[in-house]
Amino acid sequence: MTRGLSQINLKHPLDVISGDLLISRIEAHSFKSMPAAVEEEYDGWLLRLSKSKTKRINSVNFLKKPNGALSLQEKITYCESYYNKHHYPCRFRVTPLASPTSLENELSNKDYQPIDTTDVLVQNLANIEVTPASNTVSVEIKATQEWLETICTLTGRHSEEEKKSLKDILDRIEIETCFASIQIDGKIVACGLATFDDGIMGLFEIATSPNHQRKGLGRDLINQLLNLAIKRGVKIAYLQVVQSNQIGRLFWNSMGFSDRLYGYQYWIQPHPKESI
Repeated sequence: MTRGLSQINLKHPLDVISGDLLISRIEAHSFKSMPAAVEEEYDGWLLRLSKSKTKRINSVNFLKKPNGALSLQEKITYCESYYNKHHYPCRFRVTPLASPTSLENELSNKDYQPIDTTDVLVQNLANIEVTPASNTVSVEIKATQEWLETICTLTGRHSEEEKKSLKDILDRIEIETCFASIQIDGKIVACGLATFDDGIMGLFEIATSPNHQRKGLGRDLINQLLNLAIKRGVKIAYLQVVQSNQIGRLFWNSMGFSDRLYGYQYWIQPHPKESI
């Protein structure tokens, strides 16, 4: 794997940083939590690629505001060629770290379409008390086959290709992981993934079976993971929620994730030379 920006280890303590530096820390953490098969740094941009339909690991990303030497048009053209030759449309995941500031205007002029506007919500875990889970929450350091099958079912990944893609992503994670689940009558009905690194916890793939929603299972799952994070000395927890998911946003607010640190959206190439 080409050494990319996501492998940079920022040393500043979390309790004294904010703004772009904290965003950089969380972005780096998210890249490690959902690792691409290949990363290439190109004039300050980070090109992530995998055999997957997941946008976050098949898009141009940014870990810090780069001082690139190449022209914007030259860089966009290179990225389009890079993804199109792998049979993907070119996608830009535009965060506050994206540079130059004219990037979105240029993408709009090229008829790229913005989709999936997403908020990154954070919670400071210093000096907070978390309610213990009332249901038994099992935590494994590796995903079991049942956990994988359940999360794929609950998130609409029904094909064998999609299941294999998610397994490949999970197998590439090198930082600490906790695969949490709640069982009822011997069957997993709620599950989620937490990743830990650099004093930060990220929450991913949180889902509850439709037949068991509104019973506090998701709340128990998250409380267990928050308690584990606090025991590990984690300072900041974060997650990503699409803005249009108002029900999800209300849930996360009730769990203490009421602070929006930043947002991002994908800009999608309209007419790639070769498409998926």
